[in-house]
Formats: sequence, C-alpha cells, structure tokens
Amino acid sequence: MKLKHFIFSLALLASLCCQAQDYNIALRSVMEIPNQTLGNVWGYAKDGKEYALLGGQLGLIIVDVTDPVNPVQITQIPGPDNLWKEVKTYQHYAYATTEGGPVQVIDLSLLPSANLPVFVYDGDGPIAGKINNVHALHVDETKGFLYLYGSGAGVSGTGGALVCDLNQDPFHPQFVGEFQSMGYIHDGFVDNDILYGGHIYAGQMSVVDMSDKSNPVILGSVQTPNAFTHNTWPTDDRKYALTTDEVDGSTLACYDVSNPANIIELDRFQCTPGSGSVPHNTHILNDYAITSWYTDGVSIVDVTNPSNLVQVGWYDTYPEEAGGGYNGCWGVYPYLPSGNLIATNIPIAFAAGSGKMFVLTPTYQRACWLEGKVTNGLTGAPISGVTIGLNSNEPQTATTTGLVGDYKTGQKTPGVFEVSFFKNGFSAKTVEVTLENGVLTSLDVELYPPGTSNTEWLEASEVNLMVSPTVFANSTNISFDLPSSTDKAFLQVVNSAGQSVWTRSVDKGITNIEFDVKVPSGSYFLSLYMDGQQTKAVQMTKVD
Repeated sequence: MKLKHFIFSLALLASLCCQAQDYNIALRSVMEIPNQTLGNVWGYAKDGKEYALLGGQLGLIIVDVTDPVNPVQITQIPGPDNLWKEVKTYQHYAYATTEGGPVQVIDLSLLPSANLPVFVYDGDGPIAGKINNVHALHVDETKGFLYLYGSGAGVSGTGGALVCDLNQDPFHPQFVGEFQSMGYIHDGFVDNDILYGGHIYAGQMSVVDMSDKSNPVILGSVQTPNAFTHNTWPTDDRKYALTTDEVDGSTLACYDVSNPANIIELDRFQCTPGSGSVPHNTHILNDYAITSWYTDGVSIVDVTNPSNLVQVGWYDTYPEEAGGGYNGCWGVYPYLPSGNLIATNIPIAFAAGSGKMFVLTPTYQRACWLEGKVTNGLTGAPISGVTIGLNSNEPQTATTTGLVGDYKTGQKTPGVFEVSFFKNGFSAKTVEVTLENGVLTSLDVELYPPGTSNTEWLEASEVNLMVSPTVFANSTNISFDLPSSTDKAFLQVVNSAGQSVWTRSVDKGITNIEFDVKVPSGSYFLSLYMDGQQTKAVQMTKVD
C-alpha cells in the first residue's frame, strides 16, 4: 500500500484549496431547502425526465432536474421530523427510511404529478408493527429483495439486515429473513444475493451469501482502516470493494474481495490529506468512485488501477468549512442517464438550518499512473523511505517508497514532468517522464551513495573535476571543464549522511569556484550535475 496520500504540508493544503472548485466537475445549479436539513439522495428517470429524490428532514422531496440549470420541486411526501433520511428505488417505487419512523413506499409512476400513492410499511409476519426506525437500505435489483439496515426489529434485534421480498408486490414488501449474526449494520450493498455490509461499531466490512434468507453464510470480513465502517460499494465486476470510515481523518479504502475468505487491502485515499475531513458515502460507476466528503464536497477517484487510487475530479459543495466534523456533503447520486450528479448538503452539524441540493456535471477522465522501484545501484537492494516528487501543481503526487523499494503515484494531468528521488545517504536523482491518461508508466531508478561509480555518469575523460587540495583546513578551490553541449550544471557537496551542505550553479565559461563554507571536520562528497544527471564525484576531507 502506498503512502502518497499521507504526506502533507501547509503548502500542499493551500494548493488543494486553490484547486477545489470546478476541478472536472462543473456547477449547474443550487437549490436551497428552507428550514430543513437534507440527508441522503437518490435519483429516478421516467419518460425522458430526471428527478432527484432528497431525504428532507420533513419527508421525501422530489425535484425535477431534467433542466440542470433550473430545478423545480414537484412535491414533498410528509414524513417523520428526523435528520437521518435514506432513499433507494426499485422499478417505479421509492423506499424512504428514517430513524424516526417506519418505511415509506412511494409509487413514482404518476410523476410529474404531485399526488403520489404512499404505503407505510412497519413490518409484517413475525415483525409486524415492529419497524419504527431504519438507518439505511439497499435493493438487490437482480433478485428483487429490499434490505433494511440498523433497525431494532427482527428476531435478535441487533440492528443487522432485515430482508423483504419485492417480487410479488413491490408496493407491499414481505418480510422473508434477516442477517443478525455480526450485529449492527449501518449501511450496505447487495446484488445477486451477495451482501457487502458496513458494521460501523465493529469497524468491519462483511461479505455474506444471502441466497438462503433463513440461513445466511458469512464468506469473509475485514477491519477497515479507521474501524468505523460506514459505507461499502463493490466495483461492477465484484472483484473489488470500496469502504468509508465515518470519523475525522479517515479514508476511502479499496480491497480485493475476489476471494472473500482472504480480503486484501490494496490502497487508501484521502481527499485533503492531513485536514481531518470525513468521507460519508461512496458509489461506483464505470470504475470511478464518486464519494461525498462532508467538508470537502464531491470527489471522483479513478479505481481502474485499484492499488493506486487517483483523484480526477472534485467540487467543494461546502467551502464555508474545512477539516473534520459532519457539516457539509451528505450524499451524491451519479446514475442519472444524463450523467449529471445530484449532491446534498446538511448544515451546521445537523442543527436547524437550510439544506442545499447541487446539480453538477462531471467530466470523467482517466488518471495517469506512475509506478516503479528504487534500488541501490551498487548492491541491487531495495531502498525504502525514498522521497519522490513530481514538478506538478497537483499536490497528491508526493510519495515515498515502501519496504521493498516500490512506489505508486499518479495524477489527472498528462504531459512531460521531472521526477525527483531523494534519500539521505544517496545522491539525489531527477528523471524526465511522460505521463498519459489511462496509461501506467513504469519507472525503476537506481540511487548511488555519494562518490561511488554510476554507469550513467559521463566518462572521466569527458569531465575534469578536481579539488585542490582534497584534504583541507578551510576553503579550497574546485576546478572543472564543461562540455560545450551542456545547458545547465551545478555543484553539490554532501556530508557522509548524504545531506547537502552546499550547492552552486555553474554558468558556461566558469571553470573555477571556491568552496568556502564553514563545515565540521569529516568526509564530504563533491558532485557535478549536468542536465539533471550526476556526472562525477570526488571525496573531500575537512580537518580542523
């Protein structure tokens, strides 16, 4: 797993803030919902029209967003006064849940009429009348089953998953089973009888075979990075799954779930590294993770290369605030036929206020990936902890090598860039690289300790570099010859730990420079760099 997204500085944060708005995501319109917060959001399309289904504090709000610049509210279905609202659809029905009451089933077939039939489902059979709170839900559209999460109803009442059959009558769900053995599920995804559960208090993602609703089989589970698993969503091929942990400073994490008995973490991503921002809900569309981050807004991450997550789109729906906490973007819906996104803001830490709906148009762009390995040029051994940077204005490209010398990074912008490699005890190196969208560029690099041979250096006959004398008490003279083809050159002196103590640029025509820096006694290495490559090195010894 790479570490690039956790290298952070104030300079990087300033750069991030400058890039937040209109970064491959364009704002089309904003609709304020007076005196109501907004929870999650879903969408629905019918007869060429597109609708946003908003989890309003006072009930489900339906907005016509066919014209993304001029959204029009159609109706609000009255419901319990509650901040936590979730909604999903199946065929032409919407299922709205809340922690303040039972499930509402809304028949959307009459849209754009504002008069829509509503059925209130509070359970049936062994759980009749028992459903009075549901945190979240999902529909297995392949098999036609509704999954309700976080309800106290059920045989054991642990808040796991209640399963309702929609095949006979989607307007009137029928309870057929449950999964409670791993405890409370905050949110989850289900398709073709496979459940991916987010067990927020246990801090785990589960993968469960729900073919037999009376006897679910746990296929595997894994603890997520910050052990507060809120949301899960698999890729379309079901080989990988993404999770969010709903705590300050947490991550969007990616896993290989092709073998649920051995789930392997592949990568982690932060929208604004070091800021403490919180991811909430992620969805996958065509190998892009579209995620709501509370104070950061909407992020699009390319997950084509699941072990190297790269952000390729971003729009900050909540510029009023940065960092941790739960103000800002609650949800984002990416599946409208037009490709437009619908996002919702919840204001002021769930206090009374006005929520906002955003209509956004994304530009999906594949990332440029850069990966490789850094080794010791003398021994071939991998070098860990090498700092790597691109001369790019994209702040999340900085990274370091892992234990086996490998590194992974990437960015959205193609072009020709310089990649720098540095670690104490080795001579720094800069390599030019060409990055392309949708292309993985491999770049393996060898670093050498100062004063050692390097096959990339010019032959000694081509460059004359001399120190007079090499053992000196105070200042000493450095003389050199530069080939006429050299465009730029500089001298660098490093100590035995590889730390630079002196650098000096060299212009054409200069053949002699005095080294007069006050340094402690010890061994030093003088290197001459021409056109970004180290060409020659001489050992120097300082004596008192």
